[in-house]
Amino acid sequence: MSFGKKKSKTSQTQTQTQTNTLNDWSRNQFETQSQGMFDALKNYNQNSPFKAYTGQMVAGLSNGQQQARDLAGQSGFNATTDIAQYYNPYEQDVVNAAGNYFDENLQGALSANQARATQAGAYGGSRHGVADAELMRTSGMDKANMMAGLRYQGFNDARDTGFRADENRRANVGMLEQLGANEREIQQATLLAQRAEFDREAKDQLDRLMMDLQIRQGIMSGTPMLTNTTGTGQASGTSTQSGFDFNLGDFWQPFPVK
Repeated sequence: MSFGKKKSKTSQTQTQTQTNTLNDWSRNQFETQSQGMFDALKNYNQNSPFKAYTGQMVAGLSNGQQQARDLAGQSGFNATTDIAQYYNPYEQDVVNAAGNYFDENLQGALSANQARATQAGAYGGSRHGVADAELMRTSGMDKANMMAGLRYQGFNDARDTGFRADENRRANVGMLEQLGANEREIQQATLLAQRAEFDREAKDQLDRLMMDLQIRQGIMSGTPMLTNTTGTGQASGTSTQSGFDFNLGDFWQPFPVK
């Protein structure tokens, strides 16, 4: 007789599918900051594109420097310091004429001495010789003083009317040149300040752009990227059962034979 345990058999197959999607709030944050970065770049390119500096870079001649050049170029101005060039070209003719005049007067005085000596019977004597020598000495001294005076007057005229006039102009040119140089330095400093302001404004615009991009990038980096997870599952299988199967021998043993 067989009467025992229940017999069964089971097999099963499971299929699961999982989908991850970005959370709406995280996606909105990402899209907002990304669009903001693109808009900032677009606005910068449209309103603050690269512009080459077209302003004046080097200062020209100042008014003082130009006046100095004009004064230096005036007719008659000479930059040298040789006073001889300022002498009157007819000075020597005047000196020679004055010398000839003294010579003529001397000859007349000598002739008069000779006539007086002849009348006195002393022509050729020592007194005649002494008188002529004294006359020639005094006449020579007067002639030398006269000629020296003429030359000194010529020197003064050359110095006062020519050399000193040019010397004054040279001083004025030097003063104007120095004042003009100072004026030009101020103009150059103004031009450099204008260029520096142009560069500062360009850098300020770029710095604002970079700060905007960095802030938005920081927000994006610090924003948690949350996800939504959805899944589906399916199970399939088979199961069989045949009842109980008992074997009496499993429970009963014959009595032992004595």
